[in-house]
Amino acid sequence: MKSKKFILNQIKEIMLDKGHSEADADKYVDEVKENTVYELLVLKKEIKEVVEEEGEEQQEQPSLFDRLRGVRRYEE
Repeated sequence: MKSKKFILNQIKEIMLDKGHSEADADKYVDEVKENTVYELLVLKKEIKEVVEEEGEEQQEQPSLFDRLRGVRRYEE
């Protein structure tokens, strides 16, 4: 049960990082607390991927082929 509670706390922290209110995060955690540990881990992964994808869109790295072709410089 300790691992389940730890995962629920991580999900809550991710929700707060996404900008949700603490009440919304608590409500969501209460809804999913009956899930198995595996289901919670999958949920956490999905929530975390959405946060990372939003960050990746802002910082798009130029590909190696663009650099080699001269389309982009190494300084960019």
